[in-house]
Parts: sequence; C-alpha cells; structure tokens
Amino acid sequence: MPGCRGDVESGKGAEDDPRVPPERRVDLLTVDGRPLEDTVSTRAMTAHYPDRTGRPVDGLRELTALAAVDDATARDVVTSALRALGAALAPWLIAFEADAVVFGGSITAAWPLIGPPLATGLAHRDPRLAHLTLSVQDDGEDQALLGAAVFATRGG
Repeated sequence: MPGCRGDVESGKGAEDDPRVPPERRVDLLTVDGRPLEDTVSTRAMTAHYPDRTGRPVDGLRELTALAAVDDATARDVVTSALRALGAALAPWLIAFEADAVVFGGSITAAWPLIGPPLATGLAHRDPRLAHLTLSVQDDGEDQALLGAAVFATRGG
C-alpha cells in the first residue's frame, strides 16, 4: 500500500488508510477513554479553570491571557490540555510518518503558550516526535476551505 505521504503529495486522499484517524477527524480521538473534546476544547478548558479556582473565565482568549501573565492555574489548565492533545495525536503522526504539522486558526494567537506543551506531549508519548516540525499558518482558517476546494476540483 502506498504511504500516506505519497498519497497526499500526489493529491490523492487518504480516506481509507488505517494510518489516519477515523473519518479523518481528530475530534473523534480519545484521551484516557474520554472524547478528546472533553479535554482539549474551549468548552473543556474554560470549564476546568472555574472548577479549580471558583472564578469564571470568558473564553479561551481570557484563559490564555491569564496563563501568559503567570496565573499558575490557567497555565496548568492550558498545559495539561495541550500535552493530552500531543499524546492523542502522537500515534497517528508516527503511523502517518509525518515530519511536519501546520496549525491554523485562532490557536495561532496563543502559539507561544500552546506550542511547547503540545511538543512535550508528542515527544513524551513517542520520542521519535521530538524532531517533528510544528508551525503555524496565520491564515489557517482559510486553509481548510482552500484544501476542500482543491480536493473538489480534482473530483474528490
């Protein structure tokens, strides 16, 4: 079977490849037997902070802003979630033989806070991922639409 990397580079999809998550959706992955969304989502992280502090937080931007100004609880909530994301993604990235992952969208605004624990979670789960290139694409929200348009024009 051709590798996913070759399929992606040739423009072919990897829909049925066992090296990609079910339905090609990361949100269907689990962490400790629970849906990934229960650990790594705005909903989950903004719920964990008031559970631990008794103080509400108005969204992920406020939570990451608190973490950036040395709120230890906010930093721990974000760090724990991103390490868990790294652990959940690691087996798929190894199977896919990924050498780079590009992140886009609103996550890029907090990348200095988010990137390091994500990299730690990946490398902790599998040391081969310590050399994986993680990068951000500022206009990443448009990238999914562009990718879908390319896929559709190729008869996908």
